[in-house]
Amino acid sequence: MKALVTGGTGFVGSHVVEELLSRDIAVRCLVRPTSNLRWLESKNVEYVHGGLSNTDSLETAVQDVDIVVHVAGLTSARSREEFFNGNQVGTRNLINAVKKHNPALQRFLFVSSLTAVGPSESAEAPVDENTAYHPITTYG
Repeated sequence: MKALVTGGTGFVGSHVVEELLSRDIAVRCLVRPTSNLRWLESKNVEYVHGGLSNTDSLETAVQDVDIVVHVAGLTSARSREEFFNGNQVGTRNLINAVKKHNPALQRFLFVSSLTAVGPSESAEAPVDENTAYHPITTYG
């Protein structure tokens, strides 16, 4: 098995990479040329340099993988448009690359943030997939 991880250089993504490797799943990470690789340097990980806006790098990244774990996300931006380009458009580019270059993909896991739904009402009523969204920021 081989997995592509987007956002593998980040805090959550690097832990996803560790978990996959512990399960003997080969890992490929999509990384920007400017990414800090400190949490991946000692790990046996294949890199594809590019990004979610670079369709050529996405074509390479999705080929011959069984799983895509999409953790990458833009959490700060100067405008609403920048958030949408970095998150919604980037995710659509990744999905389109999978559909075109790896239609037999076994699993696509999209990891998001609690921010997308908004905070829970209380500790006794945690959010789940049935919670109506009420984000409190543009990122959400």
